[in-house]
Amino acid sequence: MEPKIIKTLSGMEVKIIPKQEDIPAFDSKAIQIKHIDYYDPPYASYGADEITEEVISKILEEIPQGLNIYLYLDPYGEVEMFEVNCDGEWLAISFSSHGGTNEEKNYYSYNPKYAGVEEFAHVQSGGQSPIE
Repeated sequence: MEPKIIKTLSGMEVKIIPKQEDIPAFDSKAIQIKHIDYYDPPYASYGADEITEEVISKILEEIPQGLNIYLYLDPYGEVEMFEVNCDGEWLAISFSSHGGTNEEKNYYSYNPKYAGVEEFAHVQSGGQSPIE
């Protein structure tokens, strides 16, 4: 299936990339995250030297219970951000790549089952619904 472009309720155009069936093998030596910020209690942060396979495993275990977290590819927690918002029922993921340029690119999770629904999801990203 080819990617398609749709327009959201707010008028933003997004490209829908189909789900892939093949999941690549996990390589624990390939962790590229340089900074982590939790946006729920305990509001923890981790710097690059503190991010280990154990920390990543702990985060993965916490997702089903609910968490709001930013994972950054830069050590200052400013650009190249992967966000996970979960309330234990809903899950929204996004990736923002801007690297200080005017060519910001954002990627969001999407479920076509809810296309055209004029209701916002109850998970929050900075006080806003990351799902339209």
